[in-house]
Amino acid sequence: MRSEREQSGSNGDRGGKSPSSQWVRYGQGVALVFEFTGTVGGGALLGYGLDRYFSTEPLFLICATLGAVVGGFVRLVHVLQRLDRRR
Repeated sequence: MRSEREQSGSNGDRGGKSPSSQWVRYGQGVALVFEFTGTVGGGALLGYGLDRYFSTEPLFLICATLGAVVGGFVRLVHVLQRLDRRR
């Protein structure tokens, strides 16, 4: 026999959202932060390495970091649009 809570389909006073879905959303946000910072950090390291190899300091560092920032923002917008469509 089902309880009243199961029959009504409600989830208490949480507005129908389970605590696990909130944690999933927090996890997705944290993953986006790490992905963006990792992209920028990777671009900076790549630029630094190329500058050391070709002795062109700071040309590749600046270019690779700016490229990584642009790429990170593009990726961020795409992921946020995809998450928004899922709601």
